[in-house]
Amino acid sequence: MNPSTPSRTNIPPGFSSYEVSNGAYDQNGNLLFYTLGNSLIDANGNDFGSLGGYNLDNCDERYGHLQAEVAIVPVPGSCSRFYVIYGMDNPVGDCILLYVTVDCSTYIPSVTYSKMTSVYCPPDPPYYAGEGFLIPGAGGLDHVSFAVSAIVQGEGANAQRYLYSTSMEGIYKYIITATGIGSGIVTAPLSQLGLNYDNFEGLEAELSWNRDIFAWIDPVGGKVHTIRLNFAGEFVSGSLASYSLGGVQGIEFTNATSNPFLYVTYPFGVRKINTANQTSTLLKNQAGINLSKSFLEYGKNGKIYGVSPSYDSQGNLVSSTLVGIGSNDVYSSVDAGFDSRFYDISGNGIFTLPDQIDGDNYNYFFGNPYVTVSNFSLNGITPSTSCVSATNFYNCAPIAFNAVYSGGSSPSQYKFEIRATDANCNIITGQNYINYNSGWLNGQPAPNTDLRNFADNNNLSLSNVTGKVNIKYSMRDACGNESAKNYTISLSSAPQASIVLEIYNKSNPQNYLSPSHSVSSPVNVGTASLGYRINNSNGLVSYFKVVVDEVSSNGSFIKNIVEQTFTTNGVGGLTYENLNNYCARATAWPANPGYGNCNYTNPSYNGYSGYFSYSNGMYSWQKYLKLTVTVGNICGESSDYSYLYVETRNNKSLLDDEESMDNLNVNDCSVYPNPASDNLTLTANLLADEVITLTLSDMSGRMVRTLLNREALPMGNSFKFFDISGLTPGMYIYHISAGSFSKSGKIAKK
Repeated sequence: MNPSTPSRTNIPPGFSSYEVSNGAYDQNGNLLFYTLGNSLIDANGNDFGSLGGYNLDNCDERYGHLQAEVAIVPVPGSCSRFYVIYGMDNPVGDCILLYVTVDCSTYIPSVTYSKMTSVYCPPDPPYYAGEGFLIPGAGGLDHVSFAVSAIVQGEGANAQRYLYSTSMEGIYKYIITATGIGSGIVTAPLSQLGLNYDNFEGLEAELSWNRDIFAWIDPVGGKVHTIRLNFAGEFVSGSLASYSLGGVQGIEFTNATSNPFLYVTYPFGVRKINTANQTSTLLKNQAGINLSKSFLEYGKNGKIYGVSPSYDSQGNLVSSTLVGIGSNDVYSSVDAGFDSRFYDISGNGIFTLPDQIDGDNYNYFFGNPYVTVSNFSLNGITPSTSCVSATNFYNCAPIAFNAVYSGGSSPSQYKFEIRATDANCNIITGQNYINYNSGWLNGQPAPNTDLRNFADNNNLSLSNVTGKVNIKYSMRDACGNESAKNYTISLSSAPQASIVLEIYNKSNPQNYLSPSHSVSSPVNVGTASLGYRINNSNGLVSYFKVVVDEVSSNGSFIKNIVEQTFTTNGVGGLTYENLNNYCARATAWPANPGYGNCNYTNPSYNGYSGYFSYSNGMYSWQKYLKLTVTVGNICGESSDYSYLYVETRNNKSLLDDEESMDNLNVNDCSVYPNPASDNLTLTANLLADEVITLTLSDMSGRMVRTLLNREALPMGNSFKFFDISGLTPGMYIYHISAGSFSKSGKIAKK
C-alpha cells in the first residue's frame, strides 16, 4: 500500500468482493497487473493467467485453495518481471507455499509456471492449467503465513532478499535471487522454540523494517510470537517472545529500525506491543471503528491501515472503511468500498489487505536500481550555474568529464550533447556553431573523458571553438529511465606564456644581466649567489621548470645537476631564485655532503641542496653550467637558457654583514639572538606577501642547515622559530633571501 491518500483506487478496480489481492505499479504509479483471488489481471482488466495450484492431476489431493497472503516481489536484475508468492491448501492434506513469475515487458503480461498440466476431475470438464513452483518445506496443516524482506545484499541481478515462512517444523528462511526461490533452511526449529507444529497456523506474518524481528500469529490461544534475527538473517537462540492476547487477527510493525512497535488487532481493538521491553498497551477505541477482524499493513504516508466494516441487523456487510493509525495513535479513515474477507476453516471472516514488503521502495518497484545522474564535473570542478559568470575553460587543454550517480549503480547508456549558445545562454545553431550529439552509447563514459575529442559534422569541437557552450549529459538506467544534467561553460584560448629570463649580477645585484646563449661568452657568477629571476615574464604562468646541467667549455653535456618543476600563480614573486636552494641529484654529488637531504617526484630523484656553494664551491668553481628555465600553463610553455661560468667563490665576502634592498615588499628581515644557544628567531616586516628562504652555512661556505625553503609569509610582522640545538658551537653565516632582497651575516652558536 503506497498511497498518500488512501481510496478504493488503491485496490484493483472493478470488483467489490474477493478474499485476497495485491498489485504491482510502475514508477509513475501506473498499474501493471494485479491479483484478485486466484486470477492474474492486467491493467485493462483482462485475465492473463492464474496463481497456479499444485498436484493438480490428483483430484483428491490437489492444492487449489488460495491462502490469505499474496506477495509480489521484483525479480532481481529485471525491469518488469515479478515473483508472485502465495499459499495453497490441500483439503485433505497440508498447506504449501508456491510462486509464479509474471512478465510485464509486453503489452499483455505473461506467466511462467513450473509446468502445464492436463486436469480432469469429473464432473468438471477437462482443462489445461499451470502449476506454481514449489517452495519446499513451508506451510502448516491448513494455513501458511510468510514475509519477504527488502534487498539484503547486492544490486541488480546480484540482489538477494530473504523469505521467511511458517511451517510444521518451525520458521523457514529462503533466499530470493534472480534465478528463483530455492530450498530453504529451518532457521528456528520447534526444538529451539519450545513450540508445537500447530502454533504456526496463523494467517499473517510480518518482518520488521530492519529485518531483525519476525512475527507470526498463533491461533492456539490467540497469540502472537516474535523472534529476533541476526545480521545474517538467522534466528537468535533464546529470543522468542510470546504475547497471549486472545483472537489475534492482524499484525504490523512500525518503521523504526530498532525495537519497533508491533500493532496487533484482536477482539478488544488494537494493542501496541513494545518489542524493547515486551509490554503492550490498548489503543483507545473510537466510536464506529472496529479493526478486530482485519489484517494490518503499512502505508506510504507513515500510517498503519486496517479495515473497519459495518453490518446490518442480519449480519450483511453494508460498508467498509479504510482506517489509518497515525504515529500519535489517532485514527483517520476514508471509505474503502470493498469486501476482502478471507474465510478460514472455522468460517471466521478476516479482512485482508495487499501484502507489503516493509522497508522497500514502492516509488520504484523493479529488480534493477533506479539510477540518475546527480552531477558532473569538468577538470574536477562543478561548473557555475550562472550564465553571466559561466566557468571558463581553455580549449587548448583537456576538459576531463566525470559524472556522479545516485541509486548505487551506473548507467546502461549515455549521451553527450554539446551546443553553442549566445551571450544569454540560448542555444544557437548554424554551420559555424558547434552542434555535437553522440547519440545513445552503451555503458558509461570512461573516467576523465576529454570532451575536446568530440567533433560535430563540421569538425567543430571544444578544442577549436571559443565562447559559451552548453554541455548536456544524459543517461539511461537498466530499465530505460532517463535523467540528464547540463551546464553552460565559457571557452577561451589561454594567454600564451612568454619567458623573460634574467641572470643575477654578482657585481651589481640591482641590475640583472641578459642570458648568454654562447658558452664562449657566459655570464660570470659566484658560488653562493648564482641565481636568476623571471618576474618580468608575460602571459599566464602556472608552473616553471628549472634545469641546471654541467657542460664543457664547448657546451657539451657532462651531467645533470638540477631538474625541478614548481607550480606558481603568476611570476610576480619570482624576483630572485638562488640555485643553491634547489635539490641537486645525489648522482651529481661526488660525495655525500651529509646535510640538506631532499627528494623530488617529477622526475623522481633524491639529492641534497646547496650544491654550488658547498665547501666554498668545491664542485662548481670554475665550471661551466647551462641554466634552462621554462614557464608555462596548461596550454603551452616558453623556455630560455643561459650559459654560466662560476668565476668566483662566494661572490662577496661572507664574513661581513651585507644587505641588498631593491625589493619593495620587504621592510626588514633579521635573525636573533646573537649569539644564540638552542633557538633562533627570524623576524620579518613585510609590506606584501613574500616568499622567504633562510639558510645557515659554516665559515667555509658549506651549507649546513636550511631553516626556511621558499616559505610564503604574510604581509605584516611575522616570526618564525627554529631549533638549532643540534648545531656544533661555533661561528656560522646566515643568509636570508626574499625575492631580490638578500641579507647575510655572522651568527655565533653557543
